[in-house]
Amino acid sequence: MDGAGIPRPKLSAVERARAAREGRARAAFAAAGAAAAAWRGAAASVLQAAARRLAGRAQQRAELRAAWCCPEEALPAGQLLVLTGWLLRFHEPQRDGDALAAVCRLTLASLFAGAPRDRAFGTAALDRRLTRRWVEVLHGLLLSCAAQLSLPAPPQPAATLGPLLRLLLALADPDTWPLVKTLAADQKSAATARALRLMGATTYTAAAPAVVRGVG
Repeated sequence: MDGAGIPRPKLSAVERARAAREGRARAAFAAAGAAAAAWRGAAASVLQAAARRLAGRAQQRAELRAAWCCPEEALPAGQLLVLTGWLLRFHEPQRDGDALAAVCRLTLASLFAGAPRDRAFGTAALDRRLTRRWVEVLHGLLLSCAAQLSLPAPPQPAATLGPLLRLLLALADPDTWPLVKTLAADQKSAATARALRLMGATTYTAAAPAVVRGVG
């Protein structure tokens, strides 16, 4: 009976089955709607978190750029490593070409300007505490130079491109590095020269595809 005391008509087996199917369909539709709403909420949270991270990174890059300063005189190898790694954390080709050129000039000076041992390019790699970091920074520097050279028109000034191209050429052959030559000339340090040569050559090879695209 219904609420008014009127007997309900009996449903056939077919009607009961159809009513059960319709009930299950309604329940499934409601569950799907709830799941979709939950997914949309989760997706929105992920997007908002990503936007906050991007904004935070942009702010961090701006702060790093504002605090960064490149001296004109040669630096000890460890300080040059820190300065270069700092630049790589915020470098953007559209904005930081001059800063990258300044670091390339310092690196070139540490390669071929008769720099003392503590300021020679590669010295930091000989310190086991800094070896991995030296490889990472060298690789990042090569990639940044390639990205800078890949910028579309208008052409960049020679004062920016010149140091980058000269450094890429100099780094391509570790056998020409004065420090490698000095170490190789002494039998006691010949193994160290081979290790430094291998680190430099391997790192350059890893960055070579990007360098070729940038130069080409």
